[in-house]
Amino acid sequence: MFVKKGYLTLLLAATAVLAHSQDSDQYLKKLPQEGFVLYFVTQNEFHSKAGNVRMEADFTFRYSSGTPDSVAMRFSTFSKKPIRQPDGLAFFTGTELVGSAGRPELLFFQKEKRNWHSRFSATLPYPVFMQLLQAGADAAIGLSAEGKTYTFTPGKNWRKACEVIREILAVEIR
Repeated sequence: MFVKKGYLTLLLAATAVLAHSQDSDQYLKKLPQEGFVLYFVTQNEFHSKAGNVRMEADFTFRYSSGTPDSVAMRFSTFSKKPIRQPDGLAFFTGTELVGSAGRPELLFFQKEKRNWHSRFSATLPYPVFMQLLQAGADAAIGLSAEGKTYTFTPGKNWRKACEVIREILAVEIR
């Protein structure tokens, strides 16, 4: 009987470890390359009440030693009215401005059913990215485009993703 209980305990512990590793993989992927590791923070949703616009953003950076300088942010906007030429991005924790990025580069622009899908690329400083992770649900992204300003707040998965990503990066990025 003891052997069966011990085996069951070991099986449950292994299942818990595997479940946790799968959880982190859904938020952060690491791809070892020659001389560096490529980190990819998977797509997260952000919403703006103004104009009923949705943003999906992912983040990528390279790490070899020391703190990375910058993070590549790729994001899509989905909106009833097209967003063609953003002027810039601003990053907030609560109401405090923590950084900005210049004019995002348009990657593609297309109509999908009832919405316009615009895909952009921008670069933000690594410390700003870390402040967004630290802010969790209080993070916000401001997008100014064509005379309008949109403030995007994170969807429900961002909070959980931030906790996991912060813990992993605290150990791995030195």
